[in-house]
Amino acid sequence: MKEFRSKLFGEHDPYANFRPMPPDMQGWASDRPVFREVLTELKPNLIVEVGTWKGMSAFHMADLLLKMGHRDFEIICVDTWLGSVEHWTQMYGPIHPILRNGRPQLYEQFLSNVMHRGYQDWITPLPIDSLNAAHIFKVMEIKPDLIYIDAGHEYYSVKQDLFMYSQVLRTGGYLIGDDFFHEPVKTAAFDTFGKDKVIPKGEDKFVWIK
Repeated sequence: MKEFRSKLFGEHDPYANFRPMPPDMQGWASDRPVFREVLTELKPNLIVEVGTWKGMSAFHMADLLLKMGHRDFEIICVDTWLGSVEHWTQMYGPIHPILRNGRPQLYEQFLSNVMHRGYQDWITPLPIDSLNAAHIFKVMEIKPDLIYIDAGHEYYSVKQDLFMYSQVLRTGGYLIGDDFFHEPVKTAAFDTFGKDKVIPKGEDKFVWIK
């Protein structure tokens, strides 16, 4: 299933003629139990991940769905692949070693990792910022079953993502949020959805059901 990719890219294949870099499967908290719980419940056909880095959480979701025998799905990965504040200021690890001509090679690494895992048929990159991506989904009337938010960590950027993607999500769909231990993220979730509607999951995730 590549319905969104066909609508967005037409005949263009984002993986065509790309020469992969060596794999680099580094990520954070990409395999928490909440993914299995939600995927088992929903068996989603369309997933949007907002904030992807090198792809590890998308790969974990694809792994789980394929092991369930569910092959009719598409995971749309939204990211600028330019890093965020913490990466550029070295709070969680410097971005400088992967810079080429002043630009991080994260998109190229992501494509490479997808190809090394053999997931080109299921994972579609959308290399744009989260706000414009949300507008694309609204204009194209795309209604995901599951949205995973793991982009910025500052209050206003998180609040904007949560609000915009709550509008995109289908009725009855699930939104999983990351970094719930981080106070600006937690406050943004409570302010957007109401404290009684936010369901904490494990040490760093939360769920909201539309």
